[in-house]
Amino acid sequence: MSFDLTTSQGPQEGIDALIGYLEQITGCFASPTEPPAGLLFPYMWWADLTNGLLKQRNANNTAWIVRGKLNSSGYDFWPAGAFLNFGSPDPPNGFLVRNGAALDRTTYANLYNAIKTSWNRRFWVTLTDDIVHCSNHGFVTGDIVDVWSTASVGMLPSPLAIDTPYYVNRIDANTLTLHSTAVDATANTNKIDIISNGSGLFTIAPISTFMLPEGRAEFERGWDMRRGVDAIQIPGTITNGSPNITALPSGAIDAIFIGQAVSGMGIPANATVSAIFSDTSIQISANATASGTVVCVFTGRLWGSWQQDTLKDHNHSILTVLQAYAGTGYSMIDRILVANGTIGGGNPPEKVLTGANIGGYDTRPRNYPYLPCIKY
Repeated sequence: MSFDLTTSQGPQEGIDALIGYLEQITGCFASPTEPPAGLLFPYMWWADLTNGLLKQRNANNTAWIVRGKLNSSGYDFWPAGAFLNFGSPDPPNGFLVRNGAALDRTTYANLYNAIKTSWNRRFWVTLTDDIVHCSNHGFVTGDIVDVWSTASVGMLPSPLAIDTPYYVNRIDANTLTLHSTAVDATANTNKIDIISNGSGLFTIAPISTFMLPEGRAEFERGWDMRRGVDAIQIPGTITNGSPNITALPSGAIDAIFIGQAVSGMGIPANATVSAIFSDTSIQISANATASGTVVCVFTGRLWGSWQQDTLKDHNHSILTVLQAYAGTGYSMIDRILVANGTIGGGNPPEKVLTGANIGGYDTRPRNYPYLPCIKY
C-alpha cells in the first residue's frame, strides 16, 4: 500500500489519514465514532470508545458485531448463557449469580435470547378445576404473568397462549388460577377454562421477564439428549384396566411431563404420560394389564427440568441364626415367626434383620462450594 502525503491536504489532515490507513493494515481501529466508510473491511476490529465496547465487522462488511467490553477481565468473549463456576463469593464483571431470579427481557436481552424461558418455574394443570399447580410459585393475587411451553416438543394446555398477559388469583403457595383481567383475578371470577392437558413441559414467570437457572447447592449433570442414560425409576400403584398411576412419592412430579415415555411391569409398551392429576397421581396413554405397586421407568428428560436426589436401586440383607431358648428349643416368639413365615425355616431357622437408618440430609460426594455464575 502506498500513501501520498500532499500539501493540499494540510499537515494534520494528512497525518490523520495516514494513521487511519496504518490502523486498517493492522485490522484495529480505536475512536469515539465509527471509522469512515472507506476504511471498513470484513472482520476488522473497532474499539468503540464512546460505548466502551470491542466490535468486529461482519463477513459481509455491513454491520458491527459486539465482541465484549473494553478494559474488562476477558470474560466478555464468552457467549451469553455460558456457565462459570467462580472461586470468589462475588461474580466477575458481565456475570450474574445463578440464583433463579426473574430478570427483565429487555434489560438482559442477550441473555434472554440465549436461554429464553427454559428455566422459568414449571407448572401443570388439572382440568376438573382449572387450577395451575406450581410449587412455591411466589405469586400474589393481581400479579401479571405469561406462560410458555418447551420449544418444538410442547404445546400449552388450551386455550393458554405464549406472550399473553394473565392475572393471578393465588390459592396457596403451590396453586393458583389464571384470569384475563385484574378485576376477575381479584374477585376470583371468570377463571380461564382450561380444556386440554397440552404436552411437554410448561413454565410461568412474571410478565416480560425470564428466570435464571438455579445453581446454588446443586450438582451439575450433562443433558442426556436422548442417550437413554438419564431415566428415572419411581414406584407407583397401578390397577388392571385403568390408565391411572397413583401413590407416587412426594416430589416425583417434578421429573415428569406430558408425553414422556413410561414403562414397567403391567404398563403396555409405548405408553406415555397423558395427564397429571395431582402431586401423587398421573394418567398414561394405555390401561394397565396388572395391579399392584410397580417401579415405573420414565425416560426422556426435557431441557431445564429438575430431578430429586436418588440412589441406584439396591438392597442389603443381614442373616442371623436364631439361638436356642434356655436349652429347650427356640423361643416362643421365634417359633411363631417361623410358623407364619415371617422368618425362614431350617434348623436352626434364619431371620433377616433391617438396620437402623443412617446418613445425612441428601446424597452427595465430597465437595467444595463455588459461585455458580452465568454470562449475560
